[in-house]
Amino acid sequence: MKTNLRKPFLLIGALGLIILGGGLLGYGFTHHPAQSSRPHVIVHSAKQAVHRSTPTASSTKKQRVAFPAPKDMRQPIDWQQSSETKGYPDLNHVQDLSLLVNIRKKRVYVMSGNHPVYTMYASAGILSSNPNNEEPTSKTPTGDFTTGDKQEPLVNGQQGYHFNIAFTNHNGTTLYFRTGPTNLSGDYNAKKNKNIGKKNVTDGSIWLTKADAQWLYQNLPDHTKVTIVLG
Repeated sequence: MKTNLRKPFLLIGALGLIILGGGLLGYGFTHHPAQSSRPHVIVHSAKQAVHRSTPTASSTKKQRVAFPAPKDMRQPIDWQQSSETKGYPDLNHVQDLSLLVNIRKKRVYVMSGNHPVYTMYASAGILSSNPNNEEPTSKTPTGDFTTGDKQEPLVNGQQGYHFNIAFTNHNGTTLYFRTGPTNLSGDYNAKKNKNIGKKNVTDGSIWLTKADAQWLYQNLPDHTKVTIVLG
């Protein structure tokens, strides 16, 4: 009986070794593809991370503050005439209307959203060098303003100004879009007005040509946004 039972046990043991060996081989083969596919998963995850961390064009794009001169810009500059030789735009039909003042460029842009529809020569506040900063400072403060009252004329000391449009920031600082100065009789000071579009010489307000100032005074809606940049 002992001799007869040994053979089945031997057969069963041999069979178990075969099954165990096959299982180990199967384990090796079934897990090898998973190892080879792991780099693919990592690469895919890395791409997603880069996509999430990369800012979109709209979030990195800065607002433009200067634009090429329109082909209709008047040359040479005439402080009595319109800055462009074409007709003025109808501001009642300009969508997302605002004004952008570039101090260094000595320009005022009539904006429709992010696009200029008219460009005006201007003279802003005097620029002064700043020993503690690479950027100069101007008597015209930068930032956002809103237009308010209109006055015609306005006298300041021994000088007068025509077509005055006030604009004010959140600190209560008020400046004006206006013509260059006149004497108390209303005669324009041609020498000072010739700085418009060429040199910043004002005490902070924005001088425009006579024609531009009159047009803006008569047509600019109340509470128009004004943005002033150094440029």
